[in-house]
Amino acid sequence: MIRKTIFFLFGLTGAVLLSQFPEFFQQYAQRVGGHLAELNHQVVELENRAALDRKDTAVYLRHLMDSEDGAVRREGRHLAELVERRSRLTQAYEALATADPWWRAPRFLRHIDWPIAGATLKAYRMAMPITSESALYSAAGFLFGIMIYGLLFRRRSLHET
Repeated sequence: MIRKTIFFLFGLTGAVLLSQFPEFFQQYAQRVGGHLAELNHQVVELENRAALDRKDTAVYLRHLMDSEDGAVRREGRHLAELVERRSRLTQAYEALATADPWWRAPRFLRHIDWPIAGATLKAYRMAMPITSESALYSAAGFLFGIMIYGLLFRRRSLHET
């Protein structure tokens, strides 16, 4: 009887945990969108400064990074990294926003930004999503939980014999 209860608890724990993925994904995607909006603003400002010097952005950045002044070089590198980050987050956001619900997990894993994911997790509050997507993740979580149970107790029973 106790083994069946533990078996069920493993499955239930997996189901509850994985059922949260759709909500976490939504909150993560919103944060990526917020970061992207700010980066877009910063890059537009950079492009405007470059235009004031009658340069395109790449030439303007190269001019800064080639400066003999160390502070100006560091600023140029920082701005170039900002442009690159915007490019990466744009690709990630588009991949996440266009993902079919059944393919969100692989796209999330492929495009994850760890600092944003960490901030999302830190602020995350569990929710009770009632969608076919959360039902699928719940079922997968239940199966994952009982697989973990099987691995743990199979090893234990192998060592007992």
